[in-house]
Amino acid sequence: MPSKQRIFQDGIVKYLTEKEEEGMSPVTIKNYRYALNRQMLALMDAKLITNPKKIGKPELLYLKDEYLVCGEATKKWMIETLTGYCKWAGNTEIKKIVLFFGDTSRKRVRWLSAEQAATVDANAIGIERLVIHLEKDLGLRRVEVMRLTLRSFDLNVGMYGRLTVHGKGRRGGKYRTITCHPRTRQLFLEYIQGLRADEIVKVRRLNPKAAIPDHLLIYGNESMRCFGQYKKTALDKIVQRVSDRVGFPFTNHDLRRTCGREMYFAGVKIEKIAHILGHTDTKTTMKYLGLEFMDMDESMSVYYEHQQKQWTAAPILRQK
Repeated sequence: MPSKQRIFQDGIVKYLTEKEEEGMSPVTIKNYRYALNRQMLALMDAKLITNPKKIGKPELLYLKDEYLVCGEATKKWMIETLTGYCKWAGNTEIKKIVLFFGDTSRKRVRWLSAEQAATVDANAIGIERLVIHLEKDLGLRRVEVMRLTLRSFDLNVGMYGRLTVHGKGRRGGKYRTITCHPRTRQLFLEYIQGLRADEIVKVRRLNPKAAIPDHLLIYGNESMRCFGQYKKTALDKIVQRVSDRVGFPFTNHDLRRTCGREMYFAGVKIEKIAHILGHTDTKTTMKYLGLEFMDMDESMSVYYEHQQKQWTAAPILRQK
């Protein structure tokens, strides 16, 4: 009979295999595996429930208040990783449990200034132009850029066209449709009629029967006489190349965050921004864009102005 530890480890392996198929990065898979195994072992050692379908508030409180010794943000992430696994396993009660954590605000978020964004656009070349556009102007995640196909684009509807995005989520991810940017058509056609077409000609010259993938971002592998699809690491290298060229650091997430912040300051409602970015909760959007502290700064300014008015009206009492 398999041990309790073997049973829950098998469940974690199955869960993470599904996550990997959904596009989760190897680094995130590694972090999830560590978080889940560590917490399940802690529950087993404490003789608490380890069946993910039955884990409840006593187990979560034990982990939060007694076992986990780390910052509040890390603690919250660890427990949310566990609850996500439990929901996947069929635990319908765990989503009703409310836990309170200390300050988990995202204190260090990065985005591009308007000047930096313009510099990036001016210095991107070739395929970089389209990748930067998709992340900085349309707010796509790296994995969403990777998943785009030619059929994702419908440039003949609406004012600027529509883009169907294959996002994150269980069972293969969630889809959302967003409006294209005014520059999307130009950059899309520039790429598929230029670099993409050149790659197809190069491979087809060596192998006329080579199957052309439907994915948007492809390259020709001349040694194998076939086509390859750009993966997440390749997209990282594209962004890093532009970052090195312009002389200031930024990542895929920084570009995506820049998109959301520019929309916010342009007056776009936070609900619309959340949909475009693929967030189900506007609180997530506020936190992701680093707007929490900006709101608090604004609130403090209003509060101080109110205080100044009160102080102005107050009598000055002189000491005798």
